[in-house]
Amino acid sequence: MVMLLEAESPQTRAYARKIDQIMRANGVFETATARQMLALLNDVRIGLVAQIASIGTDGSFQAAHLRALYAAIEAASTEIQARMGTHLSGTLDEGWERGERDTDDLMRIGGGDPRLLPLHISTDALQIAQVAGADMVRYVSDGFRALARSQISLGILGAKPAFSIMQSVAGLLRTQPTRANPKLGTTAYQAERIVRTESNAIYNLASHIRASEASEVMPGAKKSWITARDPRVRDSHVSAGHRYGRGGDPGPIPFDEPYIVGGEKMQHPHDPSASAKERINCRCISIMVDESWGEEP
Repeated sequence: MVMLLEAESPQTRAYARKIDQIMRANGVFETATARQMLALLNDVRIGLVAQIASIGTDGSFQAAHLRALYAAIEAASTEIQARMGTHLSGTLDEGWERGERDTDDLMRIGGGDPRLLPLHISTDALQIAQVAGADMVRYVSDGFRALARSQISLGILGAKPAFSIMQSVAGLLRTQPTRANPKLGTTAYQAERIVRTESNAIYNLASHIRASEASEVMPGAKKSWITARDPRVRDSHVSAGHRYGRGGDPGPIPFDEPYIVGGEKMQHPHDPSASAKERINCRCISIMVDESWGEEP
């Protein structure tokens, strides 16, 4: 939570409240969209288990069952790609709109007028993100297909019971921890990580583009790195929050300058040019701020 002091100006207090609102809304959105992703994968898992169970009739799978089993995996992979793709696309659209809208609100708090800007930012970057998102979804579905086919082939060669093979394949889509394994299944983990990361990435991208436009009509505006302020924030991002926050060294910086985070140059959190270790599951935001907002008018 952004700390407020009685001596701070009404403008600064309104700014701090808006940042708190943004961080809470981002957290709620990320969690909700991840849960929705896991729910649809669980639907696919249930359908796949039922289809596989209908193939074997004597408690075991033979080479003769291979074609039918592979067909079941292919159908599940196609369903993952279609449903996950639709969900991720909607997530990107909503995150984009929220990033633009929140930046307009910050501009108003700073005394600016969003009506001086284009009605909406160009969606060129959003369209590129949609294409990249579709590629990520295809990677997940292709990975599931390859792993599932491998589990089936190895199971049949090893004369494993049908139930054991079915458990191995279904385990890839496991969306709930178990006593034996507290982790998500391989495919479910990949899908959740992607939707969490990309929901925050698209928000930051839209916010950065809109704030860069706003800085053209608000010469005092700069950008500041804000973290989620909890133990899950990685050390390099904690450091960035201190350095680029108000009162830090150097403090907020111009929009055309990069942050230096973990030794890497980043225009904003989730900058696509940054390494995976600085991007994956990041919940930080970059926001517009004017250092004069701390002064009494």
